[in-house]
Amino acid sequence: MLTKREAGILLHISSLPGKEGIGTLGESAFSFADWLKENGYSVWQILPVCHAGFAQSPYLALSAFAGNPLFIDLETVYRKYDLKLELKAEKHTDNIDFGKVFGSKMKQLRDVFDLVYIDVSENDRFISFCKNEVGWLEHYALFASFRDKLGGVPLCEMPLNFRRSELTILKENEELLRIDIMFYKFIQFEFFEQWKAFRDYVNQRGIKILGDLPIYLAYDSCDVWKHSELFSVNEDLELTELAGVPPDYFSETGQLWGNPVYRWDKHKEQNYNWWERRMKKSLEMFDMIRIDHFRGFAEYWTVPAGSKTAVGGRWEQGPGMDFFKSVLTKSEMDRIIAEDLGVSSEGLSNLINELKLPGMKVLQFAFDKNTGNTHKPFYFEKNTVVYTGTHDNNTLSGWLESVDADELKRIRDYTVSNSSNLHDALIRAAMSSVAKLCIIPMQDILGLGEKARMNIPGTVEGNWLWRMKPNYHINKRCGIVSEMIKVFERSV
Repeated sequence: MLTKREAGILLHISSLPGKEGIGTLGESAFSFADWLKENGYSVWQILPVCHAGFAQSPYLALSAFAGNPLFIDLETVYRKYDLKLELKAEKHTDNIDFGKVFGSKMKQLRDVFDLVYIDVSENDRFISFCKNEVGWLEHYALFASFRDKLGGVPLCEMPLNFRRSELTILKENEELLRIDIMFYKFIQFEFFEQWKAFRDYVNQRGIKILGDLPIYLAYDSCDVWKHSELFSVNEDLELTELAGVPPDYFSETGQLWGNPVYRWDKHKEQNYNWWERRMKKSLEMFDMIRIDHFRGFAEYWTVPAGSKTAVGGRWEQGPGMDFFKSVLTKSEMDRIIAEDLGVSSEGLSNLINELKLPGMKVLQFAFDKNTGNTHKPFYFEKNTVVYTGTHDNNTLSGWLESVDADELKRIRDYTVSNSSNLHDALIRAAMSSVAKLCIIPMQDILGLGEKARMNIPGTVEGNWLWRMKPNYHINKRCGIVSEMIKVFERSV
């Protein structure tokens, strides 16, 4: 439960400026934490920091536990090992070239590893890390190494004997890929070393990190491979059921996400052990967690594999309160935010109310022609997180340019503003609301248009690319929003 009025920003690590073609856990991250402190913010929300798989989506991870190698700051690594390697710095661009960045970053990390792996293998911190993370690190490193050996093919195209975890092929590749497996352990060691230093610095400035936990995993993941009994796959690890949501007023055919759904009965038989380890790891990394698609714990939509749309699916009961009583303590529950957007249900509302979790409100959803729209600020409860928009929305400026005349009039009438200052008026409406936590995407603080949008749901190409310019701190709009934080008593 949220207890005090605070203001935060939404900015993913990848969007930070810097020299490596993508944001990292280096100098720019520390500088941004300083900027947040100076401007009165106390929460920094990010997207998942997992080792991203298909299309570099942070919501399609190769592992539920592994960190993203692209966020490792190379300059920090070079200093740590006193290496005289030349950083292949790139000119800052407004968008990330993932193909270029991935190839360059992984090659440079491998160059470091080739120089230091003998010393690292005898390093007490590295040995301790491997021992403490053995529950996921071993099979992640083997899976990632074997995947590389096959040219990056997805799980469904891997040899059947590997998919079935037959002992002969596992032993053979553990020996054959021994150095590559060590490399993947090394990059996870470096990620989590840098993550700890980053989080400590942010926390010392009185800022909490709000992480994002997707409820579902990618099919192409080492977790589905290693724990196949917990997911909707058959003995050959072929998908049998897919996750999604049914048709609604946003889509006539619903959304078919392609992730496997959980076999909750198997999770319960194992006392939710995998989920408990996943939650503990997230709570170890973040001060707060936003759980994406929280409704899936109350009930979930499952669609037969091979379906072209989500129309032919059905609702199934989720684990509900039994899950949370088994997995989280009361103090841990106080660090959870429920993403409850979209069509609600009695089961979802009852679960959130029983757990006393804060839900989410988004101003871009508030101004349709319907009465009783709970995204309007006068309906808010205090235990709520309000956004102008999320990573799945257009930027505020881009959205205002796209709404029709009737909706624009409703926004003007509500905010008592003219067309020239609606952007600031909507941020003010969020900041002035009773919601304890107000989070504004950095694009909205900077007043950026549609080109700075982070993601368009249901699309594959062109997402997760936006990067912030290095001179963000001199943007005059930052001062306008910072002043609102003071006026509406959200500053620390």
